[in-house]
Amino acid sequence: MKWTLDKQLFTGLAIIVFLFNCTLITDLAWLWQGSETRLANEVELQQYSSPISWILGQFSAGDPLNLVGLRLPGLLVGLLGMLSMLLILRKILGNSLTLLFFLVLMNNYFLMGLLKVATADIWSFALQSIGVLSIIRFLKTPTIFWRIISYLAIGLAVWIQPITATLLFLLLPALYYITTKKGKQLFSLNPWAVVIAVLAILYFSGQLRWLSTDHYLGWGQSQIGLFLFVIFVGALPLLGFLLAGLVASAKNIRQSEEFSLLFLSWFGVALLTQSPSIVVVMSIFIARHIQDFFHKNYPYGKYIQLYSTLHLIAFFFVAAFLMLGGFFIFRGTGFRSGLAFSFVYWVLSFVLVIGIYGRNRRFVYAGAFLTILLTTTLFCLQVFPLLENQRMHRRVLGAIEERKIDPDWIIYQEKEVSKEADNVLFYLQYQAPGTVQEEAEANQVGLKVIPKATADSTDVVGWRDNFVKRIFELKKEI
Repeated sequence: MKWTLDKQLFTGLAIIVFLFNCTLITDLAWLWQGSETRLANEVELQQYSSPISWILGQFSAGDPLNLVGLRLPGLLVGLLGMLSMLLILRKILGNSLTLLFFLVLMNNYFLMGLLKVATADIWSFALQSIGVLSIIRFLKTPTIFWRIISYLAIGLAVWIQPITATLLFLLLPALYYITTKKGKQLFSLNPWAVVIAVLAILYFSGQLRWLSTDHYLGWGQSQIGLFLFVIFVGALPLLGFLLAGLVASAKNIRQSEEFSLLFLSWFGVALLTQSPSIVVVMSIFIARHIQDFFHKNYPYGKYIQLYSTLHLIAFFFVAAFLMLGGFFIFRGTGFRSGLAFSFVYWVLSFVLVIGIYGRNRRFVYAGAFLTILLTTTLFCLQVFPLLENQRMHRRVLGAIEERKIDPDWIIYQEKEVSKEADNVLFYLQYQAPGTVQEEAEANQVGLKVIPKATADSTDVVGWRDNFVKRIFELKKEI
């Protein structure tokens, strides 16, 4: 893949759309229940249990309602991590394959979701990926620079997510040591000692938490079925190339091919430990087989054609479901939003199928590298506002009961809310009273928000239990 002018323009367009997508709905989407809401609660109480929550507190100025401030650190870390991977991989894969890798990595729903959530998952993604890549780079160029980068990335990764990073950096270097020709060089790097040293420091300082509450994904924290679903759906249009890459690497392992040994081992360990770094190795496999697909004697072309055809046919039924479901739930607006999203996804997938059958490089690149980028834009602008209304505002309205006592008093009382819906409780605590007060001031009616009970417990469960019982009394001053 030569760096011609048209490819420069195409890559530039893809990067612009990707960065634009990163900024969408950052301040529109309310907190997601679980880890993100817990981190926001720590920011509000200014009682930080991890370095991640402290950093979020600094960026948001201690305001849990500053959603952009909460999510900006993760976005910056994710983008810097992607740039670092690009620089590291240039000497491992070469310029052409690295460029394809970068385009594939940008086209991943799962990664885009991590970039938009204020949790430590995106930090683990960046640090674990850089840690593995720096180990691979050390195998090829055993210099002090890559030793330092490896130690820093591994140490920070274990600090942020102990259980997943520990398993990843104990098992994967051991596999490299056993299977690769230069694996003996890892004895001098000794990544295992770094893992043990960091764990010892955390243990004796009282900071060791095997299961981090700052993450949605990780070993022992998420179900393997959910993990498999999100990572494979994230690259759905390109899974044919991934399957071809896995089959080819499994065959080439018998011949001790270095590429297959390095990256298939990474894929297997990342899958076992539920490491988000699996997105990187998946993108490498996909990029290599997009590149190899146009070689004359490429043996897996028929399988890729079969998958792309089945994917196109299957999405036709998914599109029908989206449009009908959108109509029944949101009426005409839901139908039009489902139609816009489905039309663009299906047309670009069709372009990909044409390119695969016709061995047309431009069609394949357009279908492969624009489908997820453009449908992400449409999803954020057309579909997500409707889903957000369904996700939060209707649940909030169902949780608040307005009841007039006499002309001078209005009581807003929460009905029973599921304790798992901590993001709804957080919304009621910080958003609902303020919204009522702002509306009253706009109508030139003075209202005072008088909390009858306060949730001063730092314990998350206790905070939920107290908050379910909270009653807001608003006195109207005439």
